This record gives sequence, C-alpha cells and structure tokens, in this order.
Amino acid sequence: MNYSWQRQLILETVQKQKEHLTAAQIYQLARKSCPHLSLGTVYRNLNLLVDTGQLRRGGGAGGGGRVVWGHR
Repeated sequence: MNYSWQRQLILETVQKQKEHLTAAQIYQLARKSCPHLSLGTVYRNLNLLVDTGQLRRGGGAGGGGRVVWGHR
C-alpha cells in the first residue's frame, strides 16, 4: 500500500483519542487539520487501515448498527 497523507492523518486522529469513534466523529476531528477531506475518503481509508491490521472495527454500544473504530 502506498503512503497517503490522508490515511496517516486519519490513523493519527484515531490514535490520539481515548475512546472509540464513529467515522463521522473521525471525519469532524480530521477536518480541523484538513478542511477539504471528504467523508468518503475517511471511510475508504478506515477500511484500508482495518484490512492492514492498523485499526479494528467494532459494533457500537447497544448494537444499534453503529460502527466504531479504535486502536488495534
């Protein structure tokens, strides 16, 4: 996988947080550093980071279909 500064920003955003985040929360936090970042870019890169084992995906509290992302 090639280096991507957007992917690095998303990974660092997740790693800085103490709790699990939704993709929308990650998007809002990452946009503070990169206002032109799109939600689609966040989702694509979150999936790549999970596929490479750098992040993990889990269900949200209450099982309401909410997907959360967190540290490995």
